[in-house]
Amino acid sequence: MVTKSELFIKLLQKMEKSVEDILMSALVTRDGLIMASTESDRVKNETLAAYGAVVFNRADETMQLFSNDTINLLVFDGKENRVMAIRAGEAILIVLAGKNAPAGLLLHEVQNTAGKLAELM
Repeated sequence: MVTKSELFIKLLQKMEKSVEDILMSALVTRDGLIMASTESDRVKNETLAAYGAVVFNRADETMQLFSNDTINLLVFDGKENRVMAIRAGEAILIVLAGKNAPAGLLLHEVQNTAGKLAELM
């Protein structure tokens, strides 16, 4: 029998195969605990999960405070990499991609995968 965690990982792997230059992805709780990840390095996993959840939650609180709305997608764009954090049901999907990842395709796949992950929860 396949566990939910295994199904989550399969969806993350499928997303990574669909878009060139995704470096890692993780499904995390709003508290920053890892539910599923494609990265084998525990420190990288925990760091991405913790910081990603904190920033997402702070941005969500700010959005609610000033506009009575909630955050659905947060994008960090650096010189070399891009991070997308998106609501996936009660969890957060966090994706780290290099600049070679086509932005439109990346956004589409991240949104699609977040929807599928939310359905599985």
